[in-house]
Amino acid sequence: SFFGLIVFIGILIGLGGVFDSDDSSIESNSILHLKLDGLIAEENSAEVDPLSFSVSSTKGLSALLYGLKAAAKDDNIKGLFLDFGTISCGISTAQELREGINTFKKSKKFVVAYHSGEYISQKAYYLASAADEIYGFPGSMFQWNGLGGEVLFIKELLAKMGLEVSILKGNNNDFKSAVEPLFLNKMSDSSRLQMQVYMESTWNTMLEDIVSSRGLKHKDLNAYANNLEIKNVNDAVAKGMMDQSMYRDEVLKILMKKLKVKDEKELNLYSFSSYSED
Repeated sequence: SFFGLIVFIGILIGLGGVFDSDDSSIESNSILHLKLDGLIAEENSAEVDPLSFSVSSTKGLSALLYGLKAAAKDDNIKGLFLDFGTISCGISTAQELREGINTFKKSKKFVVAYHSGEYISQKAYYLASAADEIYGFPGSMFQWNGLGGEVLFIKELLAKMGLEVSILKGNNNDFKSAVEPLFLNKMSDSSRLQMQVYMESTWNTMLEDIVSSRGLKHKDLNAYANNLEIKNVNDAVAKGMMDQSMYRDEVLKILMKKLKVKDEKELNLYSFSSYSED
């Protein structure tokens, strides 16, 4: 019973700070603070480890989109601070969230993005590129090398294990390649073609969105990826993909200027998770 009580208390404490730990009371002249770190799923969720008394949380896309839409109409919210860590999500999720950020921007409120981690992925940058201003921690690595894919073939492994696979496949099913790793040693031409078309389409969509937001050129972004010219934040700044390399306290000063306050204590960063759940 005592152990159960401890677990219950841990759950209550954990759920109280599932996503952000900012003050939950909103004030006028506030900035919506969205921490993007970890998995972005369809719905919010939280799981409690009874042994470590820790809470692992997952942000939900629907809650993020709802919060952005509501904040665009809220006079107390003056802008959005996108605080990036290491995110994990599908490309379609990233596209929807980026559209939500663009919808927020239509309210004429500012959006500032900051990458604080040691590594900035293409997906994280793609999301951040919707912001008015993008800053990154000095020295952070920056991935910009295009899209790729690989397939693991296990035909020989199955043979060594003495396993046989029987595949029933129609005559006109060239592009149904999910079972190919079971009976081939390399990609078929049709499988390679469909993967290439998919990745090129996805990559071009990402480039078009970034070009639209940052005023860059499609051919230049492709060249940077093909030649591996972007390796860190400083390279990205030099190419116009980011605005400046900065430490966190410097970014907070920029936010203070936007709110026209002189003391960091007057900087109202309002928890996005609390807002989206109100």
